[in-house]
Amino acid sequence: MMKLFTNCNTPLTASYSKGRKEKYAYYHCHNKDCNIKFRVAKSRIESDFVAHLEQIKPKKELLQLFRAILEDTYENSIKEQKTTLNRLNKELEELVESKKKLTKRYLEDKISESDYKLVNEDYDCSIFRTHKKSVIFDFLDQLTDNKFNMGRLMGFEPMHIGTTIRGLNHLTTGAINIYYNNINNN
Repeated sequence: MMKLFTNCNTPLTASYSKGRKEKYAYYHCHNKDCNIKFRVAKSRIESDFVAHLEQIKPKKELLQLFRAILEDTYENSIKEQKTTLNRLNKELEELVESKKKLTKRYLEDKISESDYKLVNEDYDCSIFRTHKKSVIFDFLDQLTDNKFNMGRLMGFEPMHIGTTIRGLNHLTTGAINIYYNNINNN
């Protein structure tokens, strides 16, 4: 069995010993207080490590199940994202319609100017916040579609598109932060 730590729970340290003609790589305990002094050849540790990896390697069926779960989770996430986008757009339409009704009531002299200004300002803030959220979710929706298209262009199968998505997530986060900061500064 592979040994990465000594009996004193100190990680093994790599070093070389010089022989007559060449250097030999070893792993050993570097702790001076350790009561068991030993060293193991690098090739033995590495072959034990490869054997250990073979033992813990998941079965093909488990990998297929894991992939199916990831795809299902991703699809559910996309559906939730689209549902949120639709809800935000509907909320935005309702806010705009309510603001139009408020303006109409003001123009018909049914509410005072001070009440109109107060409520109108609330509507403006709500519309701005909802629009900002909607734009971000719309951006994510378009970016998700672009990730799939980009993955296909790069030759990834749909089941392997996660690699492309992980690679582009840094771009996504950065773009959203830039967009969000621009909205806040305006």
